[in-house]
Amino acid sequence: MNAAAFRAAVLCALAAAPVSAEVALGDGGKLKVYGDMRLRVESDWDSMQSNGSDREDRDRLRSRLRLGFSYDYDAIFSFGGRARTGAAADQQSPHQTFGDEFETKGLNVDKAYVRGEYGAGWTWAGKNGFPFWTQNELFWDEDATPEGFSAGYAFPRTLGVALKPVVGTFVLEGSGSNNRFKDKANLTAAQVTAEGSLPAADLTAAAGLFAFKDNALTVDTALADLDYNIWVFNAKAGVKGLPKPLSAGLDWMHNARRYSPALYNRDQKDGFVASLLYGGLKAKGDWLAGYYFARIEKYAVVARF
Repeated sequence: MNAAAFRAAVLCALAAAPVSAEVALGDGGKLKVYGDMRLRVESDWDSMQSNGSDREDRDRLRSRLRLGFSYDYDAIFSFGGRARTGAAADQQSPHQTFGDEFETKGLNVDKAYVRGEYGAGWTWAGKNGFPFWTQNELFWDEDATPEGFSAGYAFPRTLGVALKPVVGTFVLEGSGSNNRFKDKANLTAAQVTAEGSLPAADLTAAAGLFAFKDNALTVDTALADLDYNIWVFNAKAGVKGLPKPLSAGLDWMHNARRYSPALYNRDQKDGFVASLLYGGLKAKGDWLAGYYFARIEKYAVVARF
């Protein structure tokens, strides 16, 4: 085996699934500490940068460390937080690349929230995970944790269908500007998810509107001085009776906002994702194989999230 082949074999051996753990500590298990660690190898060939130019082929080693906790204050209220590696200005990636001359790696807070639950309703305020139902990260990256307020409710199953509405409003803009909250760049969203079951499959469907409002008084790199009104429709079918879970999914995104004729590619406002997955990742020893096909136009999503 030559040196290149040996290196490739070692890199493949390192590209293992992440290791995670959750521990309930004293006080009746009210405090839960959790975390995960990942080592992975990335081979990035024939890809493009965000501006559309070609990227040179690259191989790199990367790691991710996340540590968090949650505490049940009483039967209604809880609070929690999480820290992760990764650049503080990069909300999409908690990964650190090996090779910075042995420099130490920093931790950043990506969750800090208070949550309340009463009956079938819930609400949280602070910085937390994306509260809306998704089946992939091609509309919203799960590493981007929004900051604001969200609430939801689970209605009792009627005629075999359970409805779960969720609403939220989130601040995008920092505190440096002098305008009031109502003028700041923000995201306001609402989604309804329906869950049902047939003899051969479990079904999930969702419809939501995600309205991003820019603040013209500030330089906003996320929204690029644009407003977005993005409709997102999702459907997923999980086949029953197989040795491992099999599911097929479809997502469609449409930005209903009208833009100036002077905006380049102003009509690129639609996107769709089709997926097929077999297996799962819920227990030790599980494996998952999947295929995604996506065509997402420039203004069908907010690329930074």
